[in-house]
Amino acid sequence: MVESGCFQGSYTVFQKLISLWSSTSEETCRVLSFLSINKLVRLLQNALLEPTLKQMYMAYVQNCKFTSPSTLPMINFMQRSLVEMFAIDVRLTYQYAFIYIRQLAIHLRNAITVKKKDTCQAVYNWQYVHCLYLWARLLSTVYPSDTLEPLIYPLTQTIIGTIKLIPTAKYYPLRFHCIKTLNMLSKATNTFIPVLPFILEVLEQTDFNKKHSKASFRPLNFACILKVSKAQLQEKTFKDGLIDQVYELLLETFNIHAHTIGFPELVLPAVMQLKESLKKCKVANYCRQLKQVLEKVNETSKVIGQRRKEATFDLKDPKSVDAWDRKSKEEGTPLGKFYTQWRKLRDTELQHEIAGKERISTDKLPEVVRQRGPQKATADERKEFSALFDSESEESMDDETRFQPKNERKKKEKEATKGEPDSDEDYNDFDSDELEQLAGDASEEDPEEEEESGDNEEEEGGEEMESENNGDEEEEEQDAADVVEDFELSDDSSD
Repeated sequence: MVESGCFQGSYTVFQKLISLWSSTSEETCRVLSFLSINKLVRLLQNALLEPTLKQMYMAYVQNCKFTSPSTLPMINFMQRSLVEMFAIDVRLTYQYAFIYIRQLAIHLRNAITVKKKDTCQAVYNWQYVHCLYLWARLLSTVYPSDTLEPLIYPLTQTIIGTIKLIPTAKYYPLRFHCIKTLNMLSKATNTFIPVLPFILEVLEQTDFNKKHSKASFRPLNFACILKVSKAQLQEKTFKDGLIDQVYELLLETFNIHAHTIGFPELVLPAVMQLKESLKKCKVANYCRQLKQVLEKVNETSKVIGQRRKEATFDLKDPKSVDAWDRKSKEEGTPLGKFYTQWRKLRDTELQHEIAGKERISTDKLPEVVRQRGPQKATADERKEFSALFDSESEESMDDETRFQPKNERKKKEKEATKGEPDSDEDYNDFDSDELEQLAGDASEEDPEEEEESGDNEEEEGGEEMESENNGDEEEEEQDAADVVEDFELSDDSSD
């Protein structure tokens, strides 16, 4: 009786905990809910594990219907925590995994045979894709497991069938999600899965040389979309994102097998196809990324070839081959080292994208508001504008006198020179080196002027006013003398 009452109370509690784990937006609350569920299930495993797994899986499917940069971390958390719950009892997990993977395969079979919009929509949606992610992560986490290992093949065939259902450019994002699940399975379970043809098919079907008809400020986030619209297919951002995804998946796929003994033969068809794509593509940015992958693959093939020459065992011995692969992986490869560095940088970029940083949004672009009709300048604006064109400047005087007769032009020039004050402000445009040079030249020409007193300065000023009427030659000579005297006076005053 006590045990039944405890079970009923625990059942009610963990139902509420599952609701908080799957639907609450607060991260702390979700983590605490999962920890409580895990502890309750381990205390009453026989009574609570089976209903808990079923209800958590249903809650996971219901809450991954829509995916966005804000909900993706929550979905990933539910996926990883649910995998941890399934790993508690592998035998019980096999029953549920077999049933749910079979259900996914049935949906795919109906879509292939009927090929209607409703049946295809039952496969090409976020719930279906996240379920594929869940079971691929589960089989990758619990490997090696003799109980769950037989499920690798049917899940792989289901994922490949999903890629082949509608192999058009519109559903390239969904294709990339499926390829990532296959790479996850292949890397964790040491199973060879032919993924390269699905990646290279994108390069064959896409014309990267065709000019885009539309431009967009917002890049496509392939992690949160399954398909693109017709308008997005014509945008430059789609091709940029496409080549980035192909670059990433090629590196990831090659890196999985980079240490294996058969790597040179494995990549040979892909290398030939990449070279053909490079010949067709004329866009420098796209070619640079593909060439980088090709160079790393060729370097790794040469390294593996050199190591194979030193091997002395028989290729028919699988244990010796596995030991050679492990040793080669420990020594490292050029492609593996490059991928490790690139992966760190890529993860940092993805974190910025999830956080919504460094992204340009067309909804928040600044707008320029222009007033219609004639606009009148305010008093402050007129004052500021008039200060830009001072009437006393030499340039403005030139403009005024430029189109006047020669006689009047000379008179105005003389009046302007008479009205200018004879002070140090006239030489503000000269720097110290120029003034010293002028002083040196003047001292060489007329050394006697250095001994003149301040009284002679007034006489020279009067001579200057008289010399202006004697012609242009005398005027220039007197101006040079004045410059030297003013410079000497300024030096005296500073002393």
